[in-house]
Amino acid sequence: MGRLPDAPDRYYLHDLALLPEARGTGAAAAAVDLTVAQARAAGFDRITLTAVNGADAFWRRQGFVDAPVVADSYGADSVSMVRML
Repeated sequence: MGRLPDAPDRYYLHDLALLPEARGTGAAAAAVDLTVAQARAAGFDRITLTAVNGADAFWRRQGFVDAPVVADSYGADSVSMVRML
């Protein structure tokens, strides 16, 4: 990647990880809500991510939709996704 762009046009979410004990507690949705709030506060109009290992179903429940694939460096089963804010 080299360096971040001088004027980014999106908030990119690279990873969201929780301890196994947090599963089923609503912590994942709360973490997404915090991310959305942070992206809005920073002035972004979208969040993008690359879902892997079947996580696209989770991200769809969080309001993300499939986006055009820029690169499949994460593997053939990866899904580029976006949530407009």
